[in-house]
Amino acid sequence: MNTIMTFYEIVEPPVPSPLSDIPLPILRRAVGVLTKSNRAQIIAVTDGEGVRFLSGTTAK
Repeated sequence: MNTIMTFYEIVEPPVPSPLSDIPLPILRRAVGVLTKSNRAQIIAVTDGEGVRFLSGTTAK
């Protein structure tokens, strides 16, 4: 998985999801946790900021 989404796409998806209308500070905090575990990366995109979701690896 190497998917890139903007914060807007996550909060306001075309089809409602469990993350629809999540407050941006909470979303940023969750992405921060994923970043620390190498499962996401915050990137600059033309519309602002986005998130690249990466394949996570489990610690042994």
